[in-house]
Amino acid sequence: MAPAGDLLGRADVLDRVERLVAGGGRAVVLVGEPGIGKTAVLERAARLAAAGGRPVLRVTGSEAEAALPYAALHHLLSPVLDDVGALPGPQRAALLAALGMAGEVAGDAARTAFLVSVASLALLDSPRAGAPVVVVDDAQWLDPDSLAVVHFLARRAPESGFDVVAAVRSDARRPTFDDVDELELGALPDASAEALLDRLHPRLDGTLRARALELAEGNPLALVELPRALDSGTRDVPAAPGRAVIPLTRRLERAFARQVEDLPPIPAALVLVIAANTGGSVTEALRAGADVLGRDAGLDDLHPAVASGIVDLDGDRVRFRHPLVRSAVLAQAGPPAHRAAHTALAQVVADDPERRAWHRSEVVVADEQVAAELEAVAEAAVARGAPQVALVLLERAVDRGEDPEAASRRAARGAELAIEVGDRATGDRLLARVSTGDVAWTDALHLLLHQDDWAPDSWSESHVAAFVASVRDAADRGRAELALRVLHRLSYSSSPHVRGPVLEASRAIFRNRPDEPMGLQTFAREPEHAGVVRQEVLRALARDDLEPESRRVLVTAATRAYDFALGAAELPAIEDALLARGHRAAAAQAAVSLAWSHLMLGRFGEAEETAVRAEALCRETHQDFWTLGPVTVLAWLDGLRPDPGDPDPRVHRALAELPAGSLTQFHRSMFALARGASELPAGRFGAAADILRELFTSGTHLAWWGFADYAEACLRSDRLGELAPVLAQLDELVTTTSSPFLADQLAFARALLADGAEADAAVERALSAAPLANPFLRARLALAHGIRLRRARRVRDARRLLGLARELFTALGPTRWASVVDRELDAAGRPRTGPLDALTAQERQVAVLAGRGLSNRQIADHLLISPRTVSTHLHRVFRKLGVSHRGELGTDQAGA
Repeated sequence: MAPAGDLLGRADVLDRVERLVAGGGRAVVLVGEPGIGKTAVLERAARLAAAGGRPVLRVTGSEAEAALPYAALHHLLSPVLDDVGALPGPQRAALLAALGMAGEVAGDAARTAFLVSVASLALLDSPRAGAPVVVVDDAQWLDPDSLAVVHFLARRAPESGFDVVAAVRSDARRPTFDDVDELELGALPDASAEALLDRLHPRLDGTLRARALELAEGNPLALVELPRALDSGTRDVPAAPGRAVIPLTRRLERAFARQVEDLPPIPAALVLVIAANTGGSVTEALRAGADVLGRDAGLDDLHPAVASGIVDLDGDRVRFRHPLVRSAVLAQAGPPAHRAAHTALAQVVADDPERRAWHRSEVVVADEQVAAELEAVAEAAVARGAPQVALVLLERAVDRGEDPEAASRRAARGAELAIEVGDRATGDRLLARVSTGDVAWTDALHLLLHQDDWAPDSWSESHVAAFVASVRDAADRGRAELALRVLHRLSYSSSPHVRGPVLEASRAIFRNRPDEPMGLQTFAREPEHAGVVRQEVLRALARDDLEPESRRVLVTAATRAYDFALGAAELPAIEDALLARGHRAAAAQAAVSLAWSHLMLGRFGEAEETAVRAEALCRETHQDFWTLGPVTVLAWLDGLRPDPGDPDPRVHRALAELPAGSLTQFHRSMFALARGASELPAGRFGAAADILRELFTSGTHLAWWGFADYAEACLRSDRLGELAPVLAQLDELVTTTSSPFLADQLAFARALLADGAEADAAVERALSAAPLANPFLRARLALAHGIRLRRARRVRDARRLLGLARELFTALGPTRWASVVDRELDAAGRPRTGPLDALTAQERQVAVLAGRGLSNRQIADHLLISPRTVSTHLHRVFRKLGVSHRGELGTDQAGA
């Protein structure tokens, strides 16, 4: 046989792993189908780390433990828990409580989850930990709480002294590891698959060899196990070339099960208990096994299973060699054996209500008491911020209940949780179980699960009235928050016969329940309410008992009321808190609002990064209605690129993938903003004015997001007459709302429109004495006034302002506006004697930013290029300017 470390067909992967375990703070996620070799690569990483003297901390996710909070984290941190006493008090208390080693900690669940993550980071990053390598297998089966911590550790690895390598299945369960490098493991090439099969089974006859290769389809685990199954006489005729009638995973489970069948009865019974257990404790398994066997059970009884490689022991922890072994054990055991194992386990974990309820539910087919227990522990899971766990428990409660009314109530509650976590499939299953008495509310929940499939504009007035009445009734019965959310979604309708009753109902519910933040979102869409909304948001945010979702709704309402600075400041932490609690759907919505906040504040790099993340989250959680938000942000940025092409295709591709109900007047308005912005640097001012005028004509509150663009378009196309009434409205809005964003729009417009001797003072005031906060507007004002000065033959003054505009645009990253500045500078007779004139446009941008002290990473973020490209440009800059390091790129050269 070849050396144990020789993994055929994986040279690139092994090279990556070797560099990771060498140290330096790295993280990588291996992605592939079951049995593709992820575990083998992880084993290689663990051996290499150990050989290099580095500690290895490892955990394997378990489907049976996925409903148990922090179960995987307890296993992962067990070797370093002796150092927990060195942690700061709040971190120590939160971590010990999460791991069941201390009493519950009072306080906000999101803060507790954050403290647990920070405490875990501190333990692994401490000198006493010894720069460990964290190895996580089957991450898709980690409980959500532990998964959030592992994700947190992986994202922080580049700034720490440990490394993380994780593996996750590439199926529907796959969790998303944002900002962590992924490495896809595909099927082995034919030559490598044949070599591996020949190495493992050198004397396999030709027929079995060809059959194994055909069924395995390059899957290493199948190549290991299939020949034994085929050799035992189990042969399936392929339905088509390369495909078997029996799915490959079932074939593998049966192959694993044969290994267990060879065990003596006592260890086989213990292995079934281990497979059924929702925890990985050897002590629990032996205690439950003793109840099943009717006699004491010890480690010696497990020896045959350990010796055969079915399970591995690590202190008090026991794990299967591969999760498919567990699946095979459970699949092959009969109902009486299942019931005996779960009955014994329920008694062993009697002090843990959640695990006890789960094991009891595995024993019965229908039992209202068990269903009630499951419902109770599900609500406890919600209270601690684990909605995904609660959703699993509630669906099981619906299945086990005997009371139809209670089952309907649980199903409706489960559907509400499915909306929170973005699990449309589970939500649909549960809605189908809601009784006919709750049909109206079922329709409302279906609307939130499938926001894109509804076209309320086509509803009759009687349909609208009946639907709104049912939603108001639900609010009266304690469902005010969800009722307001439904009404808010319907408020996007462009039909007056829908919007009228919806807004009236929303106001009525909000008057009775002013503590429900969602009501503010609907009112924030009416500009005259913006000042009141901002005041109410700030008052509510002062509370320290707000859940992350309530904070998201409040801050989003503030952004609708033009307070984008508050959105940019608050939404990142809110998004992280929602993700930590498993609320991925709400986190996606927070990211969408954050992307627009960055864009409206002129922070293009941050806007693009956030929009890409938001789009991925929206698609993952099936929120097509929200997906168009980040898509339009990206289209807006596309329209400003130096070589923009047409930004429309990005939106058109998104629209082609979405149901018709996704596209509302709100989305059309957002896209109009993007189109109008893209017309200005191209000099198509009349077209921009036409596009943006439609927004003000329609009365959408989004029109004010693009007022600065509209003002410039009207000025450049000699259409100031149509701008005058809109300018007067904005003046009044700024007075009534005190919105800094609207004040910026107004200041830009007044300086831009000032004439004669007043123009210089107005521009100087906007750029210096009372500066515009938005860097994009500052750059455009400097450019516009520079053009005006050049045409007035005030060349020296024009060059000064145009030079400022170039510097401001350079800091924003590459846009078409930069080329407009360069043309104007040339027209103003810019002297070509400075050292930077030897550089290309992007080299000049890199040199200017480097001269201001920015790092390669910061320059890359500003210019939307890679750090490697920045390094290449700097090398050329040094050569052309005759300097040897970036410290010589001072302000003199940068401003040349």
